[in-house]
Amino acid sequence: MSTSPSPTRARSPIDRTSGSPPSSPGGGGINETYRSAMKKLVDAAWKFDKESNDYYFKSLENRQLDKELFRQGLRQSMNCKLTPAEFDSLYPLFKNKDNDIYVDGCEFILLFYRVRYEYRSKLLTERIAIEKRYREQNMELELKRRAELEKKTPIRVSFEFNEQDTANAISKMTEAAVLYDRNMPGAVQLDAFDCEYMTPEVFNSTIRKTFNLILSPPELGAFIKWLNTKNNKDDVSGTDNINCAKFLVLFFRTGFHTRNERTKKIWAEKKRINDEKERKRLDDLAEAEKKNSLKCNLDFTNADKESVMNKLKLSAKLYDKTNPGAMSMDAFDVKHMPPHVFKEQLKRVFNLKVTPGELGSLMDVFDNKKTGLIPCPEFAKYFLALGISERDRETKEWLEKQRKENEEREIKEKAKQDALGSSLYSLTHSLTHSLIL
Repeated sequence: MSTSPSPTRARSPIDRTSGSPPSSPGGGGINETYRSAMKKLVDAAWKFDKESNDYYFKSLENRQLDKELFRQGLRQSMNCKLTPAEFDSLYPLFKNKDNDIYVDGCEFILLFYRVRYEYRSKLLTERIAIEKRYREQNMELELKRRAELEKKTPIRVSFEFNEQDTANAISKMTEAAVLYDRNMPGAVQLDAFDCEYMTPEVFNSTIRKTFNLILSPPELGAFIKWLNTKNNKDDVSGTDNINCAKFLVLFFRTGFHTRNERTKKIWAEKKRINDEKERKRLDDLAEAEKKNSLKCNLDFTNADKESVMNKLKLSAKLYDKTNPGAMSMDAFDVKHMPPHVFKEQLKRVFNLKVTPGELGSLMDVFDNKKTGLIPCPEFAKYFLALGISERDRETKEWLEKQRKENEEREIKEKAKQDALGSSLYSLTHSLTHSLIL
């Protein structure tokens, strides 16, 4: 009774490198030429860059390509240097089925992509297998280490504790949670907690090494009881093992909330200090304004008024805002100005220094409404007009003086000429008289 052969999956071209190659006239056995050729093609497929070789691949979309030109094209464009013998060993995989003397470019593209995909899949599979073996070995070593540690570590936990031990343990755990930051470069990683449960002895040793959390035996027992009660532990009843995942959740949550609360307190303290500084600044400003207000004496004398008006006339005459070196009067571009500020601006802009009595006289002149403030627009207008008036008056006086000097000079010149004329006349008359005689 004959049976039909069961269907089998098509063999990969890469797998043929370790088995029998396609039939060749040279006989059976492993074809080393085919193996070498396929290795070169796999290397080219692995280094293939679609962006740089896309143009060449489009030129292969032809079912009738010359064999030798095709081999040279692979050498130049893909750096796949196949010898004629190696090319002939691969030729059956992409030859033109209708005409054996030509290469079927479409078949070659399909073969190339298949080789590339299978080789990448093989590398990925091998890498996954290696990583899996590495993880299994690490897990075995870790379990062995923990088992040895459990045997060597003496029992250092006591469940005879009081409320103070519980409070101390929680306080130490909170401080450790606040200080621990796993993103810091020198922070100890949490690989030791990659298990479901820990015995009290291993837990004590682990938190000591990882968080520098040192608990006494009563504090450790109190903390374990508090932690299991906090987590509603009921899945390992009858034991005192610690659930690592729940402990880490509680640990990080406690650190996060505690840091937030402390940060809020710090900011609240900073706000209180800043508010206190601002209040002190305002008080000092008010005190300074009160002291400055005393620098203005409204009980001035006529001498004070006459003195300050003379000073003001002199300053107005010397000030010319069109002069490039003149101080700007932008400080007076306000509606009102307190007396002490007005005094400082007179000194800074016009170099005009006034006494308290003189300042009081200026207040009397410009503060017609008795508001206790100097109206700056009126003062600026008066000051500039006064400067123009004083300069015009000085110019007129200088011109008048020059005119008088010119007149006096002309009178003297005329008198001199008259005297010279009289002397010449007398001399001429005496000479004429002498000649006559």
